[in-house]
Amino acid sequence: GFLVAEVGCGAGVALCELAARFPDSTFHGFELSKEALTRARAQAQFRRLANIEFFDVAERPMGTEPVYDFAWCYDVIHDCTHPVQVIETVRQALKPSAVFLVLDIEASDDPVENINHPGAATHYGISCGLCLQSGAATKDGAGLGTKGLHEPLMREMALKAGFSAVEKLVVPDINNSCFLLS
Repeated sequence: GFLVAEVGCGAGVALCELAARFPDSTFHGFELSKEALTRARAQAQFRRLANIEFFDVAERPMGTEPVYDFAWCYDVIHDCTHPVQVIETVRQALKPSAVFLVLDIEASDDPVENINHPGAATHYGISCGLCLQSGAATKDGAGLGTKGLHEPLMREMALKAGFSAVEKLVVPDINNSCFLLS
């Protein structure tokens, strides 16, 4: 089995499903929200999943030992105050042959393209109400928001964090980008 980490696992819905489908692997979810962690742990207990654990990153960070075979996050990086540090932490925790899958809001480095996106009103509305505030929650926060994590910036941050390759995968989803970092 594999050791898999989800960064920003929320209530653990996806990670619990993976744990149920792959009982020979071990799954670790990392989250900031105590409420989400309570829900994730309750769901794992309800489903009787013995191969999954959830951690409060303030109490038990991911660590810097290369132990994980795979890591992923969904809709997380653009909300981080220090996204490069988060990406670097994940890189340090991955085995040399492992990859980090980053799924995030589709964005362009051209604001005109972002405005013309069919979901622009929704993306910018959510961004102003939640994402920008989260990402700018510290004095030196990145404040990326939903339309701030475009491919050139993802590539720049991943390389700065120590990854040597960034591949944007083609996915049939106009709302999300998928990056494979190795």
